[in-house]
Amino acid sequence: MAGSARAEWRASWKTVAVSSLGISLSTAHVYTQGLFMAPLEQAFGWTRAEVSTGPFLLGIAGGFGILFSGALADRFTARRIIMPGLLLFALTMGALSLASANLWQWYATWMVIAIAQPLVTPAVWTTAIVTRFATSRGLALAVALAGTGLSSTLAPILIEHLIEAYGWRTGYLFYPLFAALVILPLAALFYDRPRIGPVVARATPAQKAAHVPLGTVMRSAPFLALLAASILFALGLMALMAHFVPIASEAGLSRGAAVAAFSFAGLCSIAGRLTTGYLLDRLSSTLVAAVTFLLPLVAVVAAFISSAPD
Repeated sequence: MAGSARAEWRASWKTVAVSSLGISLSTAHVYTQGLFMAPLEQAFGWTRAEVSTGPFLLGIAGGFGILFSGALADRFTARRIIMPGLLLFALTMGALSLASANLWQWYATWMVIAIAQPLVTPAVWTTAIVTRFATSRGLALAVALAGTGLSSTLAPILIEHLIEAYGWRTGYLFYPLFAALVILPLAALFYDRPRIGPVVARATPAQKAAHVPLGTVMRSAPFLALLAASILFALGLMALMAHFVPIASEAGLSRGAAVAAFSFAGLCSIAGRLTTGYLLDRLSSTLVAAVTFLLPLVAVVAAFISSAPD
């Protein structure tokens, strides 16, 4: 088993590395939108709710778009979806820097982004990893998904510097420049390139025999339970990430201290993802998931106890 895992990593580590960077790009706007709230409120007189509605629309529309982008990746390969998706994502995200006081233009821009964002979502980036890894699939997926921790650690610091030095419009240019100048060339050179020699990760006879039609899977109780849990978790997490810096600033932290605290949380998430991926290759996925999702309750209970009056 160890030899098989090493063979998978030798053959496909570049795909994992580029996927991690690509996922960091596709999720960076989630972890940095809080940095733009105060500048947009000051520039256009919008409320925080009005600013947040744009990314909220992206989240709703993009969630449906992922269904189509995932199906396209299964049919045409992830590489053929990622390459044009990166170009379209760069163009649409760059349009945010042209925002005006017209609130409907702001909403329309985010809806246009919703056309491109599903093409570079983690669901598409990880498709190639699932086909290339079997023995070490859990760790490979964890390394790729650690890109969300990378974006929540570094992107707030970089974008905050751009906003402070050059204004919020320049801050929005981070996304298209990172997509076009960094991720696109790396994806063209290294992501899911045609393999030479035998394919490392193949479906076993048992896996082939256990194939179930997609419709049956989507109507099953385990799938519906996972879908419901994912939606609830995403709603809570995204709301916290989007409003962390504004809330922390209003609570008395300086803007710089709030960004630093947010970035530290990103570092912790990288450690958490890597640990979880390692455990998924060795323990029951049900057990790992249950413990992982229960851990945040420890922090909530601790915060409640510490804030309770004596």
